[in-house]
Amino acid sequence: MTFIMLIKSVGLMGETFQLSFAVFCPACNESYNYKVFIDKEKYRLLQEKEVGGVVSFFFDHRSHLLEVSLNGKGDVVEVKAVPWMQAPEGVTVWRRETPYFPVLSSSFDALFINRRRRVYCDVNWRDDALSFIPLAEGGRTAKYIVDGREYWVLAHGDNVVVVKRSELWRDEVFNRLAVLVREFRGSNVSADPAFQRIFLSVLEASADDPYIALDATRLVGDLGKTVSINLDLVMLSPVPFGGELVELLSSVDYEAAVDFLVLSASGIREMVKLLKTYRLLKNLNIIKVVE
Repeated sequence: MTFIMLIKSVGLMGETFQLSFAVFCPACNESYNYKVFIDKEKYRLLQEKEVGGVVSFFFDHRSHLLEVSLNGKGDVVEVKAVPWMQAPEGVTVWRRETPYFPVLSSSFDALFINRRRRVYCDVNWRDDALSFIPLAEGGRTAKYIVDGREYWVLAHGDNVVVVKRSELWRDEVFNRLAVLVREFRGSNVSADPAFQRIFLSVLEASADDPYIALDATRLVGDLGKTVSINLDLVMLSPVPFGGELVELLSSVDYEAAVDFLVLSASGIREMVKLLKTYRLLKNLNIIKVVE
């Protein structure tokens, strides 16, 4: 049985339809529940298949592909496991990115996606990632209501971050997070642990400080650069930066990559401290970009 539901879009995306179906994979010997989002045009094409023909969806099961075919009524008519070498020409499947550096554990949900490479990182995503990735395929920033919960799609170029909104966040946090994603200059947000650390720390702190995303844009803008750190100026500064921040700055070399400085933070608390003081540290020449 397949269920088709209209999803409300609060942004500029128009109507979106959700296909929900349960299938059994003969290779994994397990049952799976999938939700697939399609836009109005794809839904129209599906309806045109009502008299003969099927539409197929492919899911990455690591060692193989699972092909699920639906008819025009939305009924599952065939399910089969397909070896990767036998995948139909033109079929591309989303693959999970495994971070090479531990990602901070967050109480908020964020899904990091690169559309061109068709990869995603769902370390801090508690829903089924493949169900929500289609919301990002259009590459537009928008808000959606899914099963009574609001989801934010924040896009810039090939990179997209999907966030489950917290009731603790003000409405204006959406635009500030969108600016933060646009500031990212890297090639693949799903494989960038420094940006992910910054973004997740912003989510954690946004309830108490709705402007922290704007503070974070300055640090994100320096990712990929090298900075010099003058600890003598820290000690002479009239501003009490606190022991945790001083310890973080002391843990890296005199010259260090900004990414390494971010990855050296021991947790959310240290990251938030760095985000809130980074501009001041640069204004006082404690941190200077050298390249």
